[in-house]
Amino acid sequence: VLARLCTKFRDYGARIALDDFGTGSSTLERFRALRPDVTKVDGLMFRELCRSVGGRRMLKSIANTVLCAGAAILVEGIESPEHLAVAQDIGAAYFQGFGLARPQLLPNGFGASIGLDEQSPVRLTVAFG
Repeated sequence: VLARLCTKFRDYGARIALDDFGTGSSTLERFRALRPDVTKVDGLMFRELCRSVGGRRMLKSIANTVLCAGAAILVEGIESPEHLAVAQDIGAAYFQGFGLARPQLLPNGFGASIGLDEQSPVRLTVAFG
C-alpha cells in the first residue's frame, strides 16, 4: 500500500525520502519497496558506526547499496568535522546536524515571500551538499 502511495505522489512530481534508514521500520526491505529519491541515514546509528574502522566500512557498504539504487544520501547527526568527513567519504550529498548549524525560526513573512498564505503551515527542510 505504501509503495503504491509513493508511486502516486511521484506521479504528481513529489520526491520520496526514507527517514532514519537503518533503524526501526526503515529497513532494506522498505528501501527496496519504496525506492526513495533520498535516504536519510539515522544520526545515532551514523555516530555509533563512525567510532570504528569496521563501523565506517559498514557505513560505506550501506551507502554503496543506496547509491547503486539511484538514491541520494542525507546523513543526520553531523556533530563534528570528523562526522562530516566520514559522511563525505561515503558519498552523502546532503548533511544535517548541530555541527553544521543550529535550528532557527524562519523570518516573519517568509511564507509570503515564496507565495504562501501566511496561515499556511510551512515545513522547510534545508540540506547542504
